[in-house]
Amino acid sequence: PGACSCAGEGEIMRILVTGAAGNVASMTLPALEERYDLRLTDRCYPMRRTRAPFHLADVTDRATMARLMTNIDTVIHLAVAGYRAQWASIWPSNIVGLHNVLLAASTAGCRRVLFISSIQVVDGYPPGMTVPTTAPPRPINPYGISKVIGETMAHHFALQGAMSVFS
Repeated sequence: PGACSCAGEGEIMRILVTGAAGNVASMTLPALEERYDLRLTDRCYPMRRTRAPFHLADVTDRATMARLMTNIDTVIHLAVAGYRAQWASIWPSNIVGLHNVLLAASTAGCRRVLFISSIQVVDGYPPGMTVPTTAPPRPINPYGISKVIGETMAHHFALQGAMSVFS
């Protein structure tokens, strides 16, 4: 149940991009704008203008995340407190915010969420080592730890129902 429906045959996919004012989004949005119906959100305004509607919001606001998921097919979750941040900002943004996004997307019936993880999940391995996919995480800072928790949370939501989650 929910307001989100999947893009049908011939329809343009509707994508919500969180963290739309960030560095990764600034490199990604130009390619996405040409192909998809975008809705953008961040807690600060982007430096460059886009054709897509922008909503000033924070992922820690669960009710707002739920409203932004209306009629969305896919979520690209880029909103994070960066790798130099401390726990005081990492926990609400990277953990609570991700939970709010996954819960809102799942409740709205969205088809998929793309959770952007980080090489910092395995940064504790020796430099140059090829880390096997079966190796346990080895983060060395709070940001890396938050990405390990995020991958685990994403996996949990993927197992719960029809929504797929990619990390």
